Amino acid sequence: NMQITPLQGQFLGFLVKITQTKKILEIGTYTGYSSLVMALNLPKDGQIITCDRNKEWTKVAQKYWDLAGVSQRIILRL
Repeated sequence: NMQITPLQGQFLGFLVKITQTKKILEIGTYTGYSSLVMALNLPKDGQIITCDRNKEWTKVAQKYWDLAGVSQRIILRL
């Protein structure tokens, strides 16, 4: 229950895109799905700072950010 649904992810990405957001602060990374969706919709110079306290879950997030090629847009703060 801590992760958003795919439909919510699409909506979140849509909001980032239509508002032309360049900076995002996310509190609670979990497995990084929200961060991933937002990063995919950021402009090339956009950036996300995401904060979490669980190193194990954020390792999962980092794996998928790397696979999607958006790691350079995401700063993780533990």
